[in-house]
Amino acid sequence: MVALAIMVDEHGFPVFSQIYPGNKSEPQTLPEVLDRLEVDIKAYTGNQKPVLVMDRGIATVANIESIRQRQYDYTLVGRKKNEKKYKDDFTAIKRYMDSEDKTKIPDDWEKADKLGNVLVKKISGQETCNLLVASAGRCMKEHSIDSLKEQRFLEDIGRLRTSFNKGNQL
Repeated sequence: MVALAIMVDEHGFPVFSQIYPGNKSEPQTLPEVLDRLEVDIKAYTGNQKPVLVMDRGIATVANIESIRQRQYDYTLVGRKKNEKKYKDDFTAIKRYMDSEDKTKIPDDWEKADKLGNVLVKKISGQETCNLLVASAGRCMKEHSIDSLKEQRFLEDIGRLRTSFNKGNQL
C-alpha cells in the first residue's frame, strides 16, 4: 500500500504528485505532505495555496488544526457520522429522488449538475460548513443493496421454514 498526494489545476489536470510509504497510517503522512508542498508550491502555483481535499482517514483533530495553522483552505469527508443529525434532510431528498415528479426540489437543496442527478445542501456553521450531497446514482446503489439484503433474508427464512416443516429442530 502507498499514500498518494496529488495536486490538480483548476481544470482537474495533475500538476504535482508524490507517493509516500504505505507503512505509515494516513494521519501521520499529512505533515510530510504539507512540508513538501510548502517547498514546491511556488513552482506550481506561485504563492497561491491550493485547497486541500482529504478523505476521513486523514481528517484527525490534530491534522485539521495543523492545516488551519498553516492557513490552508480545505474540504474533507468528516469522521463523524451525521446521518441522525440530518435525518429529516436525507428523508426529504430520498423522497424526492424516488418520486417521478422532479419539479419541486426540497427546501435549501440545489442542483449541483444540469440534470439534477446530484443535489447539495449547504449548512453553514461558525467556523465550518457542512455540505450534504445526494445523487440519483447513490440512491439507486443503496436501493439495490437493501433489496439484495431483503431477498437474502427472505430466502433464509424460507429455508428455515422448510427445515422446521420437515421436523428439524434449531
